[in-house]
Amino acid sequence: MKNKPNPFSITSHIIEERLQNIDNELKVLDRSAEKSFLTVYNQIKYAIRAIDKQHAKTMSVVMSALAEYEPGVVQAFADHTIVHQMLGQKLLEKTEALLLHSSEKATATAALIHQFNKYSTVIHENINREEVTLRPLLLRYYDEQEMALMQVQIEQVLSSKNLQTLVPEPMVA
Repeated sequence: MKNKPNPFSITSHIIEERLQNIDNELKVLDRSAEKSFLTVYNQIKYAIRAIDKQHAKTMSVVMSALAEYEPGVVQAFADHTIVHQMLGQKLLEKTEALLLHSSEKATATAALIHQFNKYSTVIHENINREEVTLRPLLLRYYDEQEMALMQVQIEQVLSSKNLQTLVPEPMVA
């Protein structure tokens, strides 16, 4: 049996890779090195920006396709996006706290890891919710060829130059 096109697959893969990179950095974080904290801060800031941007680009394609048929679902997903954006902001604040309060690094590191785990959980829940809720709706209203075109459109948007060149701004500690 042939797999049906999945407009979420590339975004899910990219986001998962970014979250895994942050997780790996947190595991090897040298609590005694200021440069290590700056590196983690920049990676987290970059990842959150990229995740938000990739998610927004994907959802704009998907939600545009569903807006006419399922406006309530579109609104519910728009509302839930705010939650993961707020958690991303809180994660950045915790990371900044690591840099600014050098005497409290152990506490700040524990808070950062806790906040990252919350953020990662919400992102994974969003990815799962999109797969479970939105994909079947798309399949209800669009045939395989239209879904494949939607997937190509998302891939083109995600591979565009403005997403490829998103570089974190260094923070001066």
